[in-house]
This record gives sequence, structure tokens and C-alpha cells, in this order.
Amino acid sequence: MRLSGPGKLCLALAVALAAPARADDDDRSPAESPPPDAAPVRRRRPAREEPPAEKPPTPPPAAAEPPPADVAPTVESSVFSPEGVEVKADARLFALFALLNADGYDDGPIRRALPAPKHAYGAVRADVRKRLAAAKLPEGLFDKAPRTPATLALEAVAGKPVEGLDDAAKAAGIDVLFAAALPALRADLKRWAAAVDAPLAKTRAALGLPGGDDAPKTTLAVEVLASPELATGESLPDGSVALVVGDAAADEAPLVARALARASLEPALAGMAAKVKQLAEVRAAVAATAAGADVAADPQAYLVDAFVEAAVAKAVAGDGAAAKLDAAVKRGNVLAKDAAKALDAADKGKGTLAERLGPEVARLEARKAAEAFLKSAIPPVR
Repeated sequence: MRLSGPGKLCLALAVALAAPARADDDDRSPAESPPPDAAPVRRRRPAREEPPAEKPPTPPPAAAEPPPADVAPTVESSVFSPEGVEVKADARLFALFALLNADGYDDGPIRRALPAPKHAYGAVRADVRKRLAAAKLPEGLFDKAPRTPATLALEAVAGKPVEGLDDAAKAAGIDVLFAAALPALRADLKRWAAAVDAPLAKTRAALGLPGGDDAPKTTLAVEVLASPELATGESLPDGSVALVVGDAAADEAPLVARALARASLEPALAGMAAKVKQLAEVRAAVAATAAGADVAADPQAYLVDAFVEAAVAKAVAGDGAAAKLDAAVKRGNVLAKDAAKALDAADKGKGTLAERLGPEVARLEARKAAEAFLKSAIPPVR
């Protein structure tokens, strides 16, 4: 059958539409088909996706350098009593007494008096003294600070140490000695923490001071390199109380009571020595006796010592309070008994401790209190 022109055209279109599409023309419309004589078009294959690169592992944070010994965290060198009193080994206090020991400070229990005194130091103190015996220490470190060890101790705890102390301690490697001693020190601190609350409460009661939840924040620094008789304290400007004691092997209560009594009575009695008639003359007379060789160097300190003895006897001596006061008088503190009566009378007053004690101090008669002591200390010549 022969097709006319229009028939041929329809047949060609039908064949073209029925033919399978070329693989590379899948997405091309007929209008986009290249002419027969055009060069074949190469289509770009899509870029192969690469797997994401692995991130390098994050390095662990660098260990922080340990802080200097004087700012070491208290978690390593302190424990707390059931009532929340912080009992600590103070690094700067340790450094102070280490250098004092190296400079000749040897106060401590004597286990043999003759032919020459032989001291019985604790293990830590004996080791530190041995290690520092050959250390080269700066000369004259304490020459510009002619103060008692107790005063130097309070300054160190308050962050105001004697000039040059920190540099001397660093040069002598005392921070290393402190770190090595910490395990032994912590065992002692736990013992003190278990014993500190009761004498603090009794001393506050004896002085008519707030107790319980109303008591001021209190810290107790225990120094094993100091004399076991060291007991001092200070009321700080922020209202807290800082106490320092030597490391007594047993019977911690009197030291704690003495430290708190001193911290409370020194500011309360400030300037009151002038109210006591003939106190200066009596102190001088007592100091001239053999029994009074260790009495305080000035009337104000002498007055404070008498009230401290009275407070300790009242707080922790119990039935032995009278005997303890008698012993204080025999050691030259002739006002101790009268001070105990003054404390009892002050309990009935109102106001601050200073306001309650003022009138009672004014009633003291130093000469009368000293008569019996001076008669026994200086017997008449026959």
C-alpha cells in the first residue's frame, strides 16, 4: 500500500514515539535532543560523597598546678566537729613554728631534767627539727619581731605573718614537710574535732556568751610544732573567732577553754587595768619572787591572765575549780580567786561582756589579794 505524503508523516511519528529512549536522554525532552550530527554530550557523574572526617579525640584537661602551701584547700588539712567547728592544720602556722624550732625554740615537755634538759617531742616535731637542723635559714628573721610565739601564731593565722616568713619557708622546703606530715596531722585533727565542742560550750556559758546556733563561727588551728601549753585566740573583725593550740597528747579541754577565754577576755578587759588599785605595784612585787618569775610583763596582761585562769577553772575544772584557782595563785596570779568571783557577779548583769565586767573589775583590790601570797613568798626575817 502506498501512502500519501501526510500518511508517511503520521507513520514516522508513530515509530519515533514507540522507540525506547536512550539511557543518557532520560531527563531530556524531545525539544532538547541534539541534532544527529552533534558530538555526543557527556554528562558529569555526581561527585562521590566522602564520609565525614573523624574528629581528633579531645585531649584531657591539663592537671592544675597545686596551689602554694599557704593557700592549700582546707579540705586536705581540716576536719569539722559535730557542731561545725573547723579544726585545721594551718600551713603558714606550720611554717612559722618550723622556722622557730630551727631558730632555737624548744618549748615542750621535758622527760629528763638533769644533767641537761631532754625534751620529749612528738614524732612530727622531732622529724622536722632533724630535717631543718642543717638547713640554711635567713639570719635575723625574727630579730625584727620581738613578740611572743602566741602573738606570732595569731598573726600567721590572720594572714599577717612576720616579714620574710613565706620566702624563708619556701627556701627551706617546708611546704614539702607539711605535705608529708598531713596524714599524721589529720589523725590528730580528728581527735581534736571529737573533743572541742564541749569545752567551747562550757567556756561560753562561764563567760555569759552566746552559744549554740548563736555562737560565732570558730576555727581551731592545732600546731604540733608548738609547745603543748600554747593556747591563744583572737576575735576577728568579721565576728568570727580564731583559736590556736599546741598539740597536747591528752586532755584537750583546758587548752580549748583557755584559748577561747583569752580570745573573749582580752578585748573585753581592754584598758581596765587602770581601774584596779595598786595593780602595777603588786604585779612588780609578785614578779620579784621566785614563784612569780613567769607572770605577765605588764599590768594589763596580768589582769587578763587572772580572768583567763578563773574562766578555765569555772568552765572545765568542775569540782576541782577551787584547787585550780589555788594553784594559779601559788604561781603568782594573785587575782585569780577574785577574778572568779567577778565572773560570777558579772553573770547577773546585762549587756556585753565588757559592760558586765567593768564594775566588777573596779571593785578588785590588788594589794589585799596579794597579801597572803607575799607573806608566804617572802617570809619575814628573824
